[in-house]
Amino acid sequence: MDDLIIDNSIFKISNYNINEFYGIHIDADFRLSTGDMCYLPSKNQILFSINDYKDASDIASHLDELEKYKDNFCYIKMDMENLQTTCYCESEGVPYDLFEGPNDEIWCVIGYSKTSLNREVCLPIGDRKDIKDCKPMASVAEHIFRDGDKILSYTDGTFNKKPTKLGEYKFSKAKQFQSVKRMKIEEPLVSRCLYNEEGIHAFSTIDENMILHRLLDDKGVSIKERKVYVEGMFLDAFFEKNSPVINWENHETVEVTANGGSIFHVEKPSEIFYSVYGIDGKKIEEKKLFELTELCSIYCMESVKLDNYTYALTFTYGSDDEPIKGGNGWLVVKSGELMECWLQHKDKKSYIDQVTGRNIILNMDNVILRKFRACGRSYCLYFDGIIDSKHRNRAIVLIKNLI
Repeated sequence: MDDLIIDNSIFKISNYNINEFYGIHIDADFRLSTGDMCYLPSKNQILFSINDYKDASDIASHLDELEKYKDNFCYIKMDMENLQTTCYCESEGVPYDLFEGPNDEIWCVIGYSKTSLNREVCLPIGDRKDIKDCKPMASVAEHIFRDGDKILSYTDGTFNKKPTKLGEYKFSKAKQFQSVKRMKIEEPLVSRCLYNEEGIHAFSTIDENMILHRLLDDKGVSIKERKVYVEGMFLDAFFEKNSPVINWENHETVEVTANGGSIFHVEKPSEIFYSVYGIDGKKIEEKKLFELTELCSIYCMESVKLDNYTYALTFTYGSDDEPIKGGNGWLVVKSGELMECWLQHKDKKSYIDQVTGRNIILNMDNVILRKFRACGRSYCLYFDGIIDSKHRNRAIVLIKNLI
């Protein structure tokens, strides 16, 4: 198989520094679509996918010179220390999920155009010269992660009401992808899975206000379990002491633990709380961290564990009556204290930290936070936006070191 094309001239990439954030700014004369992002700890590198679409009706004629990259899909590898970048161009298919694979390389699941519908291939973003054939697989794998030497995935049944399956990606001794072995998770039916350093967590609604939380092995068998008397959809979970089980109900996010621990929740009128719950699920203490005075509804929230004491939450918010007044943001909580709370300004191109008043201004309009990743002692943000065109043709990747 031909190797990936390396072309560092396809994008205009420059270093970007603003306050305590640093990273790169990506500039293009064509419409971009930002994709996934993955951290490679062994090399302290960030790798992210970015799609460049050509639309002749909206792009200047000089783009004819870039016809060879029409509807191309690219990966940009960035060194976390010196910000040096390398751009790889994918010749076929649409990149989906990125994950840490064999030989300390980032791999990608790619929707493959040469096969029938709902087929994918799995390829490294690196040396492909020794790969003789792409082995297509059914498009059922989601949420790929690395557990020791194993590459696992799961497909939850929240929307399709099908049994949740675990998948183990099989590679040859030469580190070439071979197949995915799929296993059903034992009953009861799982509505959602997640993965963290403890392992695979499965959630099943077994009664009103009662969720069964299980920690699974790589065969889908329960290692430990508990019943949690909280309504809603879980966003994150740990069995370890003083770590969160987060759920979201009616724009409310709650964090509860079996052995006592902290919680966050957001509710009208948009307040963020830190709370401690006992082993019986009853609240022991609670304090208000911050009030988001303009927040009416939260449409999406995800949690990321940064270290043993620090968590980040990303969210999208807006008014039910006037959604255009909303935005997106993220917050960082360390040992129960709100360290950062970045909300998008109404100008749609800057973010203001509600804790310190600091701000970051991004030199593009209509900015959207696409991805948030933990990266060792840092976190990384992936934004895109527009400038000089109605299309999204700018992207920024920012890094912030933890305090």
